[in-house]
Amino acid sequence: MIVDTNHSCYPARCRARLGLGAPASLAVRGSPHVLCESLTALLCSRRCPGALILQAHDLAQQWREAGTPVVSGFQSPVERECLRVLLRGTGPLVMCLARKLLTRVPAELREAINADRLALVTPFVDGPRRPDARMTAHRNRLVAALAERIVVIHASPGGMVERLCGEAVNWGVPVVAPDHPGSEHLTALGVELAG
Repeated sequence: MIVDTNHSCYPARCRARLGLGAPASLAVRGSPHVLCESLTALLCSRRCPGALILQAHDLAQQWREAGTPVVSGFQSPVERECLRVLLRGTGPLVMCLARKLLTRVPAELREAINADRLALVTPFVDGPRRPDARMTAHRNRLVAALAERIVVIHASPGGMVERLCGEAVNWGVPVVAPDHPGSEHLTALGVELAG
């Protein structure tokens, strides 16, 4: 399904935050209504300290039990592990892709899609099958733009996730990271550290 800016399920938050950079349309597999949920974004850099991996797993379990609606690219190893935990729950999920929609949905995602609680979303309606760094950055901006709040498990200094944290704070989106020495550099951007 294609959800353009005139569709009732096109997220107003995208237009408000991304302005002219908002995608003209989104390709969606699953229920587009999930896009209208009060979503919490999950972001994590590819490399992550071990102590934070355990915290991420615990947080995913809490979200699963509470039915917290979550949006993420679910691409980094920590994000993928959180997805594995969240799929065992009943809460709404949005998986943003940095490529065009999958032609075949992996078996582990099918049940959640069929239950109308998972939406696969991409701004690359006719894009390539393999993502590059530019597409990944664009996808991550979409994840942040869809969210009511953002939880950053880890952001590598100077990396893509760190830059996105600063941008999201400027949008007025609450951004939270674990109170860990690996997160201290984010406080200068306005990210709140939470225990």
